[in-house]
Amino acid sequence: MKMPLTLPFKVETLSKLNPYAVTVRYDEEEIHLISLSEAEEIMKTVRSWAEKNII
Repeated sequence: MKMPLTLPFKVETLSKLNPYAVTVRYDEEEIHLISLSEAEEIMKTVRSWAEKNII
């Protein structure tokens, strides 16, 4: 039986990035809901976690 994965952040943290998914996918206007540095930190954390636990 596999052990459940523990995320290194609150799930709500990812919801901060949701509005950007549409913008990036459809090349719409740029939006500024969180700072670029905050978005970058979230993505670095997610990617590092994924590389260690999933990939």
